[in-house]
Amino acid sequence: AGRRGGGPVSRELAQAEQVINAPPAVVWGVLVDLERYAAWNRLTPSVTGELRVGAVLTLRVALTPGWPTAPMRVTLLEVEPGRCLRWTARLGPRSILAAERHQTLEPLSGGRTRYTTADVLSGALAPTVVRLLGGTITRGFDALAQGLAARCEAIAG
Repeated sequence: AGRRGGGPVSRELAQAEQVINAPPAVVWGVLVDLERYAAWNRLTPSVTGELRVGAVLTLRVALTPGWPTAPMRVTLLEVEPGRCLRWTARLGPRSILAAERHQTLEPLSGGRTRYTTADVLSGALAPTVVRLLGGTITRGFDALAQGLAARCEAIAG
């Protein structure tokens, strides 16, 4: 939705949700084990950096399987162990294009976890990026969530 007065437009680019048959501690352990992302994360097979608020991470993103990965630098906004990772990235000034991504864990009964991830874009290019890449990134998020579930469920036994 746009803001009054010609302010930035925000649009959800992609979202995925997955119930994982493993407790949040196991899911969190997989999410923060950056060295092993390639074992389960088709969308982002490589992440380097330190998991602390304000740190810059370098992600290697593979929007299409088999294509080369593209580097993306993000700044961590929130690291709440067992609950949430949130970061931001931008292309030029925020008024042009900025993205905020969150990954959250919600404990469920029976030792299960609800994993949710979403990207919200803002800036003048947000509607165009959503139109051009929304479906591709949604498919990537779905594959990521399924890969995370498979990895966590294998660890949890």
